[in-house]
Amino acid sequence: MLKRISVSKRHLVAITLGMFAALLFLTTPVPAAETPQQQLERAETLSAEATVKATLALETGDLALAQEAQALATEAAEIVSTVADIAADTGDTALAQAALNASVGVGEATNIIVGAAETIAATSTDTATVEAATALATTATTTAETTTTTQETAMATGASMAVAEEAYEPPADTPADTPADT
Repeated sequence: MLKRISVSKRHLVAITLGMFAALLFLTTPVPAAETPQQQLERAETLSAEATVKATLALETGDLALAQEAQALATEAAEIVSTVADIAADTGDTALAQAALNASVGVGEATNIIVGAAETIAATSTDTATVEAATALATTATTTAETTTTTQETAMATGASMAVAEEAYEPPADTPADTPADT
């Protein structure tokens, strides 16, 4: 008789835990997937932050800051590439233009990162720092190549680089490029 009661208790515990788990899964909100436009907004935010960090890294010679900028730029480039592919697959010219617009900011960030990495590599006397900066420059160059491929995909879908460059606004925290006095 005692054996039957303990078996029943085990089943009761298993049933209770199962019901609790089911309630937990049913009441936990599932985040909605980002739309391509929301993804591009996130990529623009990431590339703006990467540009600010890369600019500071260039000014200060801070390799860790340049590496942080690169991580942000890589994530932004991957997002923009994915959206450009979606635009190409669907033939959505407006989405392709939005992806191309976002890619300009990513390209700006990676150019600054490459410059910062090359400057750090050229000015550092520490061998490990030089090696890390050289590796960072290579990684940033790869991100720039991804961005170029993304731009080509977007333009093949009907986007215009002239419109993208016109739409680009540098992050507020960085000084805008001024034309050289001639």
